[in-house]
Amino acid sequence: MKEIYLNYPYLPTVITDEAYAMIVQIVEENRICQHCKGRYTDTNLRVLLNKCLGCFLESHPTILTFAGLLSDEIYDYERYKFLDQQGNAWVSYSNSYNRVVKDNYTTLRHHGFPVPETYAKEGKERVLQHIYWKMHGNFTENAVIVIEFSEHLQLAFLSYKDGSLVEIHRRKTVFKKLFQRAKERAESTKDINGEYHIGNNSSHRLNDSDLYTLLSEILTEEYHASHYQGEERAFRNPQKALQ
Repeated sequence: MKEIYLNYPYLPTVITDEAYAMIVQIVEENRICQHCKGRYTDTNLRVLLNKCLGCFLESHPTILTFAGLLSDEIYDYERYKFLDQQGNAWVSYSNSYNRVVKDNYTTLRHHGFPVPETYAKEGKERVLQHIYWKMHGNFTENAVIVIEFSEHLQLAFLSYKDGSLVEIHRRKTVFKKLFQRAKERAESTKDINGEYHIGNNSSHRLNDSDLYTLLSEILTEEYHASHYQGEERAFRNPQKALQ
């Protein structure tokens, strides 16, 4: 049996499972947008709980562009992808009145950067939840960026558009050298007031985010240089390219 609510949200009516299934079917077949009162179609989808795609885009003029249904679904509702003018992905949830969030994981996958789904540590496979990813570097132009996971684990990877992933181990010689190069490049951005200017950030103090952004720049330059010199096959081994 199921409980449903009709005109009074505090007075449940008990019905059979069979009747409930019929009601669900009727509801799904007769949903309309709360704003324009129109029915949903294959081209005018329900991107929020009671809002169609057309009305959603009208409320975000020139800001977001529709980019389709997310195909990696494990949910019992739909999620839809939108892109802003900077190339960031935003995700709407069809089970929410107004939930539309910027999603770094979806941004990375949209632009062709691999992202690990799990990580093995101490003999245990751990799931890396999508919401905890950060990214460093120009993801719309660079061939290599740094992606960072920060939750129960603290991880960072070089993510290559060619599909390669390399975990960053700062104690290894190859990465010590790479971070030293990033620090030297950071020094070249310092102004007369001692302020660093890296990407869109200005600060008197270097942090990991700044260094990761510079790593992205350095490795992207080397990536393009290796392609220009006809060394694509060699560079597809990121570990070799870092040596």
